[in-house]
Amino acid sequence: MAGIEAYCVQAWEMGGLVALRCKISANPLHYTASVTSLAWQHAAGLIVDIKANNIYVMLCCFRRRALQISEGVEYVGGIRWELAGTLLLVWIMCYFCIWKGVKWTGKVVYFTALFPYVLLTVLLIRGVTLPGAAEGIRFYISPNLSKLRESEVWIDAVTQIFFSYGLGLGTLVALGSYNKFTNNVYKDALIVCSVNSSTSVFAGFVIFSVVGFMAHEQQKPVAEVAASGPGLAFLAYPSAVLQLPGAPVWSCLFFLMLLCIGLDSQVCDIHKQLYFSFLLSSVLVVVSSTAEDGEIEGVFIFNIIQWTPIKYLDYEYPWWSHFLGWITALSSMLCIPGYMIYIWMKTPGDLAMKIKLLVRIEDDVAALRDKMSGVSPEITSI
Repeated sequence: MAGIEAYCVQAWEMGGLVALRCKISANPLHYTASVTSLAWQHAAGLIVDIKANNIYVMLCCFRRRALQISEGVEYVGGIRWELAGTLLLVWIMCYFCIWKGVKWTGKVVYFTALFPYVLLTVLLIRGVTLPGAAEGIRFYISPNLSKLRESEVWIDAVTQIFFSYGLGLGTLVALGSYNKFTNNVYKDALIVCSVNSSTSVFAGFVIFSVVGFMAHEQQKPVAEVAASGPGLAFLAYPSAVLQLPGAPVWSCLFFLMLLCIGLDSQVCDIHKQLYFSFLLSSVLVVVSSTAEDGEIEGVFIFNIIQWTPIKYLDYEYPWWSHFLGWITALSSMLCIPGYMIYIWMKTPGDLAMKIKLLVRIEDDVAALRDKMSGVSPEITSI
């Protein structure tokens, strides 16, 4: 960190809007920030010694330097060319991951899927050797059953499942289309669920071992240091890594792991074949008729009952942004019942005839099942 200066102006710091100018010295544990409140423009500058609290400096730089958060949702602001450039770079990487077809993509996925495990293991070994790591891990594995009464916990769980498995995006269906017709999907489902869940648990030990170290250095409870969402990956963990010997190396390993995980998930969602749209529509229709969808509806209703207007820090969004958000969220779901009503009205005949024409299995699918060798009775009877 020697020779590196970070200047953050008009940053939100400790819940208030202040003008902050900070310099990170060679020792990241000790630095001084000159803070002048915008509300006290005529007051003398207040010198604050921030010791082992570099997460606040990173928070300042992340919000105002990297994100440049505007005053409100009605202020669009300009394009962050640094973020736009890195986004373009990532999409170029995704293109070269799939440009030679599924066989080439399979080779890429072997690396992007397995290499993060190596990095996670290295980071875990380093994390558990730090002072305070035990407290972080204890906080991670200690259940708080009272949280089950909060709808936010269930929403986070559903969000994690949908994103980690790629449900509703057609990823699993698109990849599964390369399997044989008689492939044991039950076995594959158990393997995917086991590996995905165990990886998430394993990554939690990696993260909270370092978060516990940061709480130990700051003399704070782990609950006050741990952040949820992107703040954990881009604020809490990096600020803890800065306190380790050889911080640039550990930072590069951590963000390289995040890049591999992101590429591993993204390359499966961007196939150029035309049948991808058909597969995506099929997934949405099938999911809407399964038992699991009832659980999703239950979580949705639970969230509606305990719904509170969304906030970002102390900023409350205006009413029209909530309306626009609900319209945007429902736009991806209303197309299914909308098309059902459309095709029902378009199909000729009475009620019995419409049901017979619309709720049936295609003849070619049944013929295909008869031609397959070694088909189980359960499959042929569907």
